[in-house]
Amino acid sequence: MKISTKLSALALLAGALLSFTAQAETRTNVFDFKNNPLGWPSATALEYFDDPTAGNVPATGYVVGDVTMTATNGNSNTYLKTGSYLLIDENGTITFKAGDGRAITAITFTDKSGKFMLTADEAGGTLTDHTWTGNATKVTFTSAVNDMATKTWLVDATVTTDEANGDTYTPTEAPIVCQNIAAFKALEVGKSGKLMLNNARVGYVDWNSTYIEDESGAIELYKVRALSLTNGDVLNGSVVLKRSQMLIFDEQVEAEEPGREKPEAAADALTTADEVTATAGTPTATVLTPSQLVSDDNFSRLVRVENVTLTKPGRFAVLDVDGYQVNVKDMFFLGIDIPTDRPLKSVTGIYTWDGAKPAIYVTAIDDTTTAISQVQADAATDGDVYTITGICLGRVDLSTLPAGLYIQGGRKLLVR
Repeated sequence: MKISTKLSALALLAGALLSFTAQAETRTNVFDFKNNPLGWPSATALEYFDDPTAGNVPATGYVVGDVTMTATNGNSNTYLKTGSYLLIDENGTITFKAGDGRAITAITFTDKSGKFMLTADEAGGTLTDHTWTGNATKVTFTSAVNDMATKTWLVDATVTTDEANGDTYTPTEAPIVCQNIAAFKALEVGKSGKLMLNNARVGYVDWNSTYIEDESGAIELYKVRALSLTNGDVLNGSVVLKRSQMLIFDEQVEAEEPGREKPEAAADALTTADEVTATAGTPTATVLTPSQLVSDDNFSRLVRVENVTLTKPGRFAVLDVDGYQVNVKDMFFLGIDIPTDRPLKSVTGIYTWDGAKPAIYVTAIDDTTTAISQVQADAATDGDVYTITGICLGRVDLSTLPAGLYIQGGRKLLVR
């Protein structure tokens, strides 16, 4: 049995590196546009063309360590493309500003496909190839104007700062202490909060997301790499996170609803695992009726909905609830069969938001006729089904197999 352990990793979130000691003068701050570690608003190419404001750099800018980056649009838009790069349109600008008492001494860019067309202002420095060097509290770069195909695509920017006038840099705003998840969710988006964990439970751990809840509510931790957690862990201590969000798209008006969101928590420069203790436990789902399920308060919660029948009017199985269609999907790629058009004892999973619809990302299905339950959650491998002795049965429907224990995707499944 796993015992309570102190998560002592001091690594900050990959791509949002802030490396310094209390006495150090020089600091390195990485703006990782490709991996978007801070959960900045971003857009797919399709979303960008549908909505020219999607993925725009917010007016408040992005903060990494002691540097703030802001942007202006050129002839079109400067926006962050999901998983790819920061696109700066012709005549668009990006500006890096150092914190109080700090100066920027170097900025090095990585570009995509040779699309590096920036020029630097005369702020006490020079731009040679992909690196600016000098000494300035603020530096602005402008993407060249040539033709409509002229755009700069940046993968990342590494900004080095040093003491400007002998003063020691102090963050202008300390993280706000939040006694529970509900208090953290009440923070203004973009603010940092010190989330106190009092027997908070881990509902599910996916590649990019960890879903946790306490007595006050639930929230998704997005790309918080410093916390290495397992399904069912019980958490105590505290962790500093930045309040982020995903706005919910309203199909009726074909736009995001400003008043509706799925709250998220992302890592920032102060996020470590030092103050978190994890004790092994068992994932516990909240049992809800279908009508109780459809509530924004349940986003990111591990839920179980009992005595339901799913239909499949299109590509996905859905649960019809009081006029809502809740998508039911195997988005964690567990190899779980999702039966439709017959009564199911229960559907268990993370209640979340999927495109324009609420959704359950299933972790288990209990079928009244051929109950299949997840026994152990190991790392997924492929979709083939194996006997417990290692014989490969291929990609078969589990409900057609004799009762027994099988392995699929690295997970043990019990067929009754």
